[in-house]
Amino acid sequence: MARLLLLLALLSGCVSVGGPPLAPSDFSLVLSEGGGFTGVESGAEVQSDGAVRGWGDPGLLPTRLSDSERQTLWNQLRVGYRKAEPLGSGSLTRTIRVRSGRQENVARWVRGSEPDLDDLYEALWETIRAGPR
Repeated sequence: MARLLLLLALLSGCVSVGGPPLAPSDFSLVLSEGGGFTGVESGAEVQSDGAVRGWGDPGLLPTRLSDSERQTLWNQLRVGYRKAEPLGSGSLTRTIRVRSGRQENVARWVRGSEPDLDDLYEALWETIRAGPR
């Protein structure tokens, strides 16, 4: 619960006057999915400078997201992020890891068990994949 409160404070702490909260300049994001009987994992990391590094997804090429695209990711997280813990081992799990400053918050759940987090995960991936090439 304390980690969730820290994330909410982190996500609400960057407010711009007359507009939506701005993403912190050091904000980074990691999305990953894997496990199950194969143990294979794929994912992407969006670094604080917008650089995107993917693994296990041949369709995701290295790129750099604009400040506007990073802001879109931040806004999506502010609306949809919440803490979740996996329901068991051996299942296909998804992870959303958010970092800013010295704070890191992780939501990890079994795919399909948390529909709202699955929707957020997919929306974040869409934003990353739609970035410049």
